[in-house]
Amino acid sequence: MVTLMHCLPFFVTEIQTLRNTPRNEYLYYGFSFYSTLPNAEIQEINWWHVQGISFIGGCIIFSFFIMTFFAIKGYMAIKKWSNMSTNNSFLSKTLQSQLFYSLIIQTAIPIVLIYFPSVLILIGSFFGATEEIYGHVFTVSVSLFPVIDPLPSIIIIHPYQKAIRTCCRHMSKMQSMSVTIVDPRATITSRAVTF
Repeated sequence: MVTLMHCLPFFVTEIQTLRNTPRNEYLYYGFSFYSTLPNAEIQEINWWHVQGISFIGGCIIFSFFIMTFFAIKGYMAIKKWSNMSTNNSFLSKTLQSQLFYSLIIQTAIPIVLIYFPSVLILIGSFFGATEEIYGHVFTVSVSLFPVIDPLPSIIIIHPYQKAIRTCCRHMSKMQSMSVTIVDPRATITSRAVTF
């Protein structure tokens, strides 16, 4: 029985040989605006690809506007709440300000790490001007998104900072503790504990 692991070296070898093939020798390279080869006299527009790229682009634009709409709506709700309540404490106003700045940065992170690279790849592949490095950049940026996204909340909001510091101090104290246990059958039964 042949498994995927047996076939994997063949596929890797096959892909490696394709890396040396010039781009103009490919018949299909991602989305393409024209359905004919570049050296043809009359270039025909590939309407299926135009519709596909329009749909994907529309999804990206729709998602971007929904995210922006709710960010603005959240800002307006925070502003309205702040104006309605006149007896807010300084601590409450400070926390609201920190939450607002965290919201702005957390809205900008997906724009930089997901929307911009995906639009770059989409437009580049549509016009046949994409490079392999775009795919690598996109893969790394999407991989970094879940790691970077919570950082504004942790860095900007002071109660989170305080909780992280307390947790780190507690963990460092736990690591510095050492306990030595003596064999209970021994004649000396004292146990040494250092903190």
